[in-house]
Parts: sequence; structure tokens; C-alpha cells
Amino acid sequence: MAPRPRSLTPLTWEQETRTQRASRRDRLLLLDQVLTVLEEMNLRGETEVPDTIHRVLQSCGIDCPPADPPAAVIDRVLNEQGDYLLHPVAVRVKTRGHRSSSTAARLVATG
Repeated sequence: MAPRPRSLTPLTWEQETRTQRASRRDRLLLLDQVLTVLEEMNLRGETEVPDTIHRVLQSCGIDCPPADPPAAVIDRVLNEQGDYLLHPVAVRVKTRGHRSSSTAARLVATG
């Protein structure tokens, strides 16, 4: 007997205007550039993050204590970067004769 195909919940992405998309992507690009600088500093063994980096991060809503070394700032930026990423939204699709994915998920979780 052939294995039954597994259905996945279809996803869609959050809606955004062109302006919102451009702003979000610009922030992500800026944070990627900051991460590159911080990673190079960390590899060189530097222990102090320049004020210019702190100002850029503050403009993105990321506060880091001035005493934090580059490795700690990298971790904080990676954690906070999620605010600028698109998040998928599950789409409910009804199919005839099959359990919905939420019902199947509950059965797996309780079984």
C-alpha cells in the first residue's frame, strides 16, 4: 500500500504596501550591514562597539548596553531582527472527507 500523502496547511504572507515593504527591507539591509561589521569586530577580538553602531541600532529600536561586547550585540540584533521579517499566516482550507489540519494536530498532540 502506498503511503498516504500528507497535507500541509497552506500559508500566505502578511499584507503590506510598497512603502511598508521598502521600509522593512531597508531596515533589514541596514541590520545585515551592522551584523557584518560586528562579526568582523568579533573575529578580530575587539571588545568595544563604536557609538555609531549603537546609534544605528537605536534608530532600529534595538537598545544595547554600551558595555556589551560585539558577540552580545550580535545576539541581540539577531533576536530583534524578527520584528522586520514577514510572518506567515495559516489559511484554513476545507476539504471534503478529510479532517482539518487543526483537528489532526490535536489528535497527534493528545495521542
